[in-house]
Amino acid sequence: MQLLPYLTGQGLLRYVDGSIPRPIQTIIVTPEDSGRRSIIVNLEFTTWYHQDHLVLSTILSSLTEEVLGSVVGLLTSRDVWCHLEKMFTSTSRAWIMQICMQLTTIQKKDMSIADYFNKVKRLADILSVVGKPLEDEKLTAYMMCGLSPEYDALVTSITTRVNQYTIADVYAYMLSYENRQEHNNTIVQISFANTASRNSERDGNNNNSRHNHGLGRGGCQQSGGRGGGRRQGEHPTPSKVVCQVCRKEGHDALRCWYRFDHNYQADDNKVAATVSNGYIVDPNWYMDTSATDHITNDLDRLTTKEAYTGGDQVQVANGACLSILHTGNSYIASLHRPLYLNHVLHAPKINRHLISVRKLATYNNAYVEFYPNSFFVKDQATKVTLLSRRCKNGLYMLPNKWPCQALLFAKITQECWHQRLGHPASLVTLRVLHNNHIVVAPDKSSTSICDACQ
Repeated sequence: MQLLPYLTGQGLLRYVDGSIPRPIQTIIVTPEDSGRRSIIVNLEFTTWYHQDHLVLSTILSSLTEEVLGSVVGLLTSRDVWCHLEKMFTSTSRAWIMQICMQLTTIQKKDMSIADYFNKVKRLADILSVVGKPLEDEKLTAYMMCGLSPEYDALVTSITTRVNQYTIADVYAYMLSYENRQEHNNTIVQISFANTASRNSERDGNNNNSRHNHGLGRGGCQQSGGRGGGRRQGEHPTPSKVVCQVCRKEGHDALRCWYRFDHNYQADDNKVAATVSNGYIVDPNWYMDTSATDHITNDLDRLTTKEAYTGGDQVQVANGACLSILHTGNSYIASLHRPLYLNHVLHAPKINRHLISVRKLATYNNAYVEFYPNSFFVKDQATKVTLLSRRCKNGLYMLPNKWPCQALLFAKITQECWHQRLGHPASLVTLRVLHNNHIVVAPDKSSTSICDACQ
């Protein structure tokens, strides 16, 4: 099937369909001057022979090894073509029945719409090759039969339409419906996670209320006791929204009248009051035993950094996914040696700076001991305490007290370190970089042996 357009375009199809028969190889001529007959090679045969072998080589190059063994001994393109036609015609009927049965029983299951459509379309193309093409209406029916019940709305919409859809239209509608289903599932998961979080907070408040039951003055459930306790059923006053433009309460910046008034200036006293009562960014690091990576929202904390081009995201406890913009390295000052934070993720929307306990211990050859009121970071070999802090408000926190970096370092390639260290072996260079916690930049153009070492 693939050879027919090529042979037709080159004007060579007549060699395989019998339109140009094989000329005789030799002819007898009688010169007029001598009168004696002689046998010479037919020029038409020579021309036909060269063209026929060109077609023959094209056909043989397109055959598989199994089929190629069945045409051994056939000398012309016409003989090979006829043999292949007989061989495939005898099996095409069983092949057609098998393909039709696969189309009848095919199911989408866990496949995506794109994979499911390509699989059905591939079977339909096979039927077209053997001379049994499917109409668009039948092919659409096969596709609709294999969809799961969650696509019933789409199936009803397509099958009840008066005008017939093309295969391209059906594929576009299926993709659009799949994208809509995935969007709805994501919203449901996030809503479920938020609901579960609110329920857990509500359960915690109920437990606190049960523990405070029966207290004297100041108890939350006592209706008349002194001490300012909140009465049962009384809700806390919600925090008021303060506009960032006019510094007034009751609305946000999106709904402010002075949003596009560039000549407006807010009252300085209100600005100072708003700043003092506003949200303050927490600069501390927090130890997290469940975090798989170090995460920060402050890009200035990274001593080395590079833009992140991957597709991974940070998933937090409520199910939301936060984008990663950069990756880099940092460190924490300790009593004896710095504690290195390698492969820190920069996620601007994260609320806290998190330290992965596993990565901290792995990359620094250390271990962490947690106690109810404090924690210790110790060297794994010498057992010397490198860092110790007290627990605050139930969290194991590291204050951000080390000075800011005056200079950001740029990562250099391994080849540059190889030259700086006096051209040692590659294994020696890697060992020195690893022992000194030096991160190198990837270099795709570097060779295994530099010019000076050759």
